[in-house]
Amino acid sequence: MRPLLIAAAATLSLAGAALAATDATAGLQAAVDGYVRGVDLGTLSDAQVNAIKTAVYSGDSPAEIRAFIRSVVNG
Repeated sequence: MRPLLIAAAATLSLAGAALAATDATAGLQAAVDGYVRGVDLGTLSDAQVNAIKTAVYSGDSPAEIRAFIRSVVNG
């Protein structure tokens, strides 16, 4: 019984982390949509998403952020 409870607790904690990651991704997706429409973060690599995230929260001008997102997405 004890191993079952430990497994259940571990599963619930992982589910919470996954939900938090989903919320963070949704927030980033909304921010990216404010700069460039039609970019699906789910289709990009982790490195691309992290680069875009850094740009979005960098404080650069909107034009610079738009240009950077386009360059990351288009290669």
